[in-house]
Amino acid sequence: MTHHLKKRILLVDGDNRVRTLLRNYLEKENFIVDEAASGIQAIREYYVHGNFDLIVLDYELPDMSGLEICKYVKDSGDVPVVILSARAEEGDRIEGFQAGADDYVVKPFSPREVLLRIQSIVARMTGTHISHVNDSSSNEILISGILIQPSARRIRVQGNEIHLTPKEYDLLYFLATNPEKVFSREELLREVWKWPVKETCDGRTVDTHIKRLREKLTFHSAEGNEFIQTLWGHGYMFRCLEQSLS
Repeated sequence: MTHHLKKRILLVDGDNRVRTLLRNYLEKENFIVDEAASGIQAIREYYVHGNFDLIVLDYELPDMSGLEICKYVKDSGDVPVVILSARAEEGDRIEGFQAGADDYVVKPFSPREVLLRIQSIVARMTGTHISHVNDSSSNEILISGILIQPSARRIRVQGNEIHLTPKEYDLLYFLATNPEKVFSREELLREVWKWPVKETCDGRTVDTHIKRLREKLTFHSAEGNEFIQTLWGHGYMFRCLEQSLS
């Protein structure tokens, strides 16, 4: 999908006031907005249309947890998910990221902030924030048979494009551009997720994303599990199977 086409957003929230507020802001920015007031309705919309560029998802829906829907979406595709929640505790945010959320916004929220977060994620997915997309070949990175095209935020393994979520791409890019260097889960949370230094970190969020990255890499390469090494008690490292970084 090119950046000239309108982006389609699915708003899932049991509160009609929340949906109306966000719809007004999104439509002013030329987004196409569909709505769902329950988990069942959200799954039906996702299954029938299947062409959403992003989903805004309430943590607590009338009929089920938003985390269940988030996991369903992530297991079946790569659509970015922004979770809205009245739960502000660290543990709740961690559960959201473990479910695959790309962002987590606490209620009450600023609709302008939510809009900016959505625009940022959509831009990263489509590469619309890059002003010279046609020059992407000039800064490509080839390491261990993985081709990274930063300008387009694309990853190719053995010629096949790997579809990653924004955070999966950020994580792989960070590790691949710092090869043979071990990073603890806390360091990755702060470097990739921009987790506040003073907050306690739960590394399970990193573990979940590493697991998904390995699964996607392995699908296209027999060496997929070897790219990102686990050093027990220390963290993760991107291994140069071929010592070639260009």
